[in-house]
Amino acid sequence: METFFSDKDGGLEAMSTFGKIQICRAVGVAIIKTGAMFPSMELLLRHSIQYLGMRGKRVVCEPGTLDNEEAFLLGLSPDNKLVTRRDGSQVAFTGLSENELRVVLCVHLLAFVLDGDLGASEMELWEAVCHAAGPETAVFDPAAVKSLCVHFRGLMPIAVTDLVAVFDPSKVRTGENQKVPFNVQLREFFHDAEACLAV
Repeated sequence: METFFSDKDGGLEAMSTFGKIQICRAVGVAIIKTGAMFPSMELLLRHSIQYLGMRGKRVVCEPGTLDNEEAFLLGLSPDNKLVTRRDGSQVAFTGLSENELRVVLCVHLLAFVLDGDLGASEMELWEAVCHAAGPETAVFDPAAVKSLCVHFRGLMPIAVTDLVAVFDPSKVRTGENQKVPFNVQLREFFHDAEACLAV
């Protein structure tokens, strides 16, 4: 959070209520899409609610709010946009600021990676999230996501810069995220082979 909302800029108080809700939704939707609540995911959700001061708020207590995938995707549209719902109707709203959007993307990606892998449905949702955020903010790069998962499984530390690099358009344009080191490819091969043998 401090990376995007420093004390100089007002800290956490500078974040909108909608931004806080979207951060909590980022974790809730990831949990639902994964299909299991791993202890690390539950801890991330509890920490998000507590850290953002959302504990006891109506929006957190109402069922179907934090795990609403459609509302999550609609809320990712950049500030002051006209968005189209799945049923074809359009809604205008004031969305997230650029920094809020980047925080939401980082938290959502972190929640996905906490189980060590992104399945097909999770990868589809991440692609939808990147498209919803817009090409100026996020670009879908499956090789970068795969590399991040392998680093996490290998017990390598994951920093905010690593999360941002997965969807940052400047990294994708330069091809920096397309290069997966050989040792990462080798680890991924062993991970896939182990998954096949476990079945």
